[in-house]
Amino acid sequence: GYIAVEMAGILSALGTDTTLVCRGNTPLRNKMEFDATIVEKLVEELKNHGPTLKTNATPSAFVKKPDGTISIELKDSDETLDGFDCVLLAIGRAPLTADIGLKECGVALDDKGYVVVDAFERTNVPSILALGDCTSTGWELTPVALSTARRLGDRLFGGAPWSRLSYDNIPTVVFSHPPIGQVGYTEDGAKAAYGAANVSCDALTAGGMGFAFNPDPAKKVKTTLKLIHVGPERKIVGLHILGPFADEMIQGFAVAVNKGCTVRDFHATVGLHPTMAEEIISFGGGKAWGLDKDRKKPERPPYADSPLAKRAFSAAHLSVAVAAASGLAFFAGKFLSGTTSK
Repeated sequence: GYIAVEMAGILSALGTDTTLVCRGNTPLRNKMEFDATIVEKLVEELKNHGPTLKTNATPSAFVKKPDGTISIELKDSDETLDGFDCVLLAIGRAPLTADIGLKECGVALDDKGYVVVDAFERTNVPSILALGDCTSTGWELTPVALSTARRLGDRLFGGAPWSRLSYDNIPTVVFSHPPIGQVGYTEDGAKAAYGAANVSCDALTAGGMGFAFNPDPAKKVKTTLKLIHVGPERKIVGLHILGPFADEMIQGFAVAVNKGCTVRDFHATVGLHPTMAEEIISFGGGKAWGLDKDRKKPERPPYADSPLAKRAFSAAHLSVAVAAASGLAFFAGKFLSGTTSK
């Protein structure tokens, strides 16, 4: 999970010889939560910069050796991982809701022990509400709990009966090395929600200007960007970033995704150069930027659809037509006058 990735990255960055042991082929292997392209590139960065990654390894026992180190025995394997001073288990959490009186109050729990709530944090018992990590909303994040509590307070005490948190397009960050910032659907999630035929993506991996003078290409930390959009209008339903300052970039772009922006809106925005963030709105410059979904024709920017723009466009065409007519009349007059003078 992401806590294991974060802690392993922190310890490795501090100079500790760290090994991240994963039960599956990769860390963050839930493709509905973490985009497969981003995870693939994260694994490459871990191999280049650390920590050491050990995959397909499920610990079965931890053995304290005479020298004080710990060995890890693996399930269905004769291999043993040796020489560890400390082992940190970060294998997920479970809600501790069994012994706090909820059953006696008649509050419904799901099969994993989470308190079942609706969109307004209401349980099946009218007088009991619940919010935070132990609810069935699926978001175990501090900012989500804070935002939910604020809106619940507004509803109960602020005269705002409509107030609730929308759980759509909540931005999240994995503080790996480098970090991951994401909002909206993964590619697999978008295909499940909208159908594979309606989903298209833009993706690129590049090195930022901050590593331009590093002579060793393998040591340049790369940034990977992925934009997921649906339908002929290419509405953006997912944005995923792996790289330096991904955590800072995703907050602003999350607003755009929540507002329902399209690729056309991104293309109509001026980029900040030289930054990696500008690649999110251009994805490789001339190969895609400013072109329609088939990348064959110029794309009409949104501001050209406004009545004012259309009037200005018509006026410009009229001015060109008048100028052309005036020029033609002038040319004809000169030609005729020149002809008659002879």
